[in-house]
Amino acid sequence: MNLCDLCVKLQHLQQAWQSQWPGLEFVVKQTLESMGLPPNLATNHSNAPLTLCMAHLAQLIESDGLHKEQLGKEPTYHNRLHMAQAFVSMSCLLMSQRYLAADTASAPTSEALAHREL
Repeated sequence: MNLCDLCVKLQHLQQAWQSQWPGLEFVVKQTLESMGLPPNLATNHSNAPLTLCMAHLAQLIESDGLHKEQLGKEPTYHNRLHMAQAFVSMSCLLMSQRYLAADTASAPTSEALAHREL
């Protein structure tokens, strides 16, 4: 995911917030899938406990935020949209780091370059 992709995702979140919010749990699941984690979070995947915990926390935050919204007490900034924006942005950073780490791992080392015949 590059910066343009992130901007588009953040714009979609903003538009959804104003019109038809899918819920924080949906955003979390979609983001985890985009990071290559299995769509069924209850699988035997090694990250299953962590992803299940994240989905559960997203559900709790969504429920609490919805309740506060109905009471007119949901914060205007630190709300469910902000949580989704932070989660999506962090996933972008993690995917960029993954890409850079893979690129660095495949790059020749300085020692290999020094011994290469020209």
